[in-house]
Amino acid sequence: AQKAVDYILAARNPGAGWRYSVPPDGKSDVSMTCWMLMALLFVGGVMNLLVVAAITVFVLLEKLAPYGAVAGRLSGVGLMAAGLLLAAGVV
Repeated sequence: AQKAVDYILAARNPGAGWRYSVPPDGKSDVSMTCWMLMALLFVGGVMNLLVVAAITVFVLLEKLAPYGAVAGRLSGVGLMAAGLLLAAGVV
């Protein structure tokens, strides 16, 4: 499973989604991006309807909100911090 996750992450376009070409060519395809996100969610063990709905709402707000890019970066920093706290056993 780790090799598959490594391949999926290596095939991602920086700052974008996925496409049918490996190595990444800088373009994205919506259907491939959705399939790759579903694969990562499945491997991560969080493939349930509420988590997917929350991710959908978050991505929608990030794309449509006036300051969506800033909000995306801030939430990324917050999620990394939460992950570090979880890994350290603080939370």
